[in-house]
Amino acid sequence: MTPFGLDAWEIALATAAFAASGIVRGFGGGIGANFLTAPVLAALVGPREAVPIVMLLNMVGNLQLLPQTLPRVNWRDGWPLFFFPILTVPLGGWLLFTVDEDVMRRAIAAAALAFSLLLLSGWRYRGGHRIGPSIATGSVAGVLVGSVSLGGPPAFLYLLARSGDAATNRAQFVMFGTTAGLAALVMFTASGAYRLETVLFAAFLTVPAALGIWLGSILFRRASEDLFRQVCLWGLVAVSLCVLVL
Repeated sequence: MTPFGLDAWEIALATAAFAASGIVRGFGGGIGANFLTAPVLAALVGPREAVPIVMLLNMVGNLQLLPQTLPRVNWRDGWPLFFFPILTVPLGGWLLFTVDEDVMRRAIAAAALAFSLLLLSGWRYRGGHRIGPSIATGSVAGVLVGSVSLGGPPAFLYLLARSGDAATNRAQFVMFGTTAGLAALVMFTASGAYRLETVLFAAFLTVPAALGIWLGSILFRRASEDLFRQVCLWGLVAVSLCVLVL
């Protein structure tokens, strides 16, 4: 008996999506990774089953990347982005069960597409290390993490627009994903979202995701900072367009 009654080709599709997502996560710290998994899994098992699974796999991926990125984390500038999602993730969870998730997902994709094109035009954030924008970004990203598991784009675009090398930006994003992910796991566990079938299917999908992260990490070490920026932004443009039209 297959999980959620899925056919073999549906399981293969989910496996491919999580492998590709792992490559994206290993290369860029996670930006765009959930745009590959959340829509596919939501179509296969439904959004209220998909989001908890995606968040569980996200945590596995972030923990896999944390040892190599932790030394590069800038705690002084990044703490609002790490702490405030913890406070707002529960609001996102409430939205998941009360608002049309498809509408929210498409709106997020449209915003991510607009910001990606803006950054590709050469625009850079010039506002300095102010606490206000960091708090706002972390809070909004937390809501999006809890509701549709797609809180990465606002956090990453904010980090990428600021000064900092690719390795530091990648470490900041991994730390954001770790703290927000922990909050989401606690929330979904408390709500009873993690049934045995859900956890077993997530455990199965951990294998292709972990292999993808390993490959993505190798690609990151061999890429230049400019290539890192271009690949992440153009990749986000591509997956945002896919989300909008599907």
